[in-house]
Amino acid sequence: MENRLVVHHVGGRTGSRNFPLMPAFEKDIINVLYEADESCISQMVENWNSRPSETVVLPYCLSASDGVGKFHLNYDPYTSSIYPLNPRYAQFYYTYPARNSRPGYDYVFGDTVRTMEEVQLATTTLDAVVLERGKVPGPDFLSLDTQGSELDILNGASQLLDTTILAVQLEVELHPFYEGQPLFGDICQFLTQHNFDFVDLRQFHRKLIPMRGKQGFRGEGYTADGEALFLKRPEYVETSASGVQLNKLAFLATIFGQFECAQQCFETNGFEVMPPLQNGATDQQPQYLEFISRLAAAVALLPQRSALLFSDIYTYEQSKSRFQVSAPQPALRTFVKKIRPLAAVIRNIRDLPARLKVLSNSAMIRASSRLKLSGSSVEALFLEFGMKEQYLLARRNRIQDGKTRPGPNRASLTKSR
Repeated sequence: MENRLVVHHVGGRTGSRNFPLMPAFEKDIINVLYEADESCISQMVENWNSRPSETVVLPYCLSASDGVGKFHLNYDPYTSSIYPLNPRYAQFYYTYPARNSRPGYDYVFGDTVRTMEEVQLATTTLDAVVLERGKVPGPDFLSLDTQGSELDILNGASQLLDTTILAVQLEVELHPFYEGQPLFGDICQFLTQHNFDFVDLRQFHRKLIPMRGKQGFRGEGYTADGEALFLKRPEYVETSASGVQLNKLAFLATIFGQFECAQQCFETNGFEVMPPLQNGATDQQPQYLEFISRLAAAVALLPQRSALLFSDIYTYEQSKSRFQVSAPQPALRTFVKKIRPLAAVIRNIRDLPARLKVLSNSAMIRASSRLKLSGSSVEALFLEFGMKEQYLLARRNRIQDGKTRPGPNRASLTKSR
């Protein structure tokens, strides 16, 4: 097994990939890029020549099976697909504002996604490329941007989904822009069967508009598509003697801000700090493994979460009573409530037991407070490795949690009444 992180991206027409560029870890990565249009291959290779990561470009049309398929080359090559345009969406469009010297324009599907050429391409599966032909190592991270054929490619990678693949990121559609294409729900169902959790859907900023209406009467538009992220459940990761796969999943989860998933990896049987090098792997231990080892140690020293539970605040009877109509209050009670100083004294006496209970958790609260003042070792580690987004996320949530720690207010003392 390869100790470096193996990133496969399908649909990298310009040499792009969906995995973030991170200078501290780029030399730890093997890129495998696929593109069905062979005219793009030389540009893709050139784009990665100056990068420290190793890159392989393969001119394959990946699908659900080996065979021959029809490929539609469209007016805008970025929309080329094995699926033709769904005529229902021919009038739909996106707006693109002016940029620099380029004027703004309407991106109408019937104009841009129309087929200009149809070519027959040999198709193959990702399982066949990796497991039968041995062309490249199996992916740890798989990203897809293939204009509707994402589920076909996943079907052709079923064995890898159950073994090496730890994360899947792919473009998903909520409307069938192409005839016969699967939608987001179909992909969720398929990956759930392979023990992946749906983690995130980042909607693209553009909105889909159903027709070119009157000037001055353009509306909100439809939510049309986005980029979805799925992570393998740690308990289903195949662990080798070194446990390197759990290290890889922990790293991937951390990169995408899913810190709790990384902690689950640390606490899963088979996780091993700084696993030894595999036979045939590179001589130098990848930097990301050092990072994960130090992150696991830093997380182990953090205090347990101190926030109260819902059941700490409400008894079952109080929880049910939140939906009942309050009975009219006696006149004396109403009068006392109007006298604010007296009402406050009564409330403080009544709330005393709950205040004492809150103080019993003060050790955890003080630990959280100290972290707020000095910053945590986890945040320092993120900064050391140039991981600014992860640092900001950890810091923001730590400070937010500090603001929600229990205090002697009426909302947190309900259960004592």
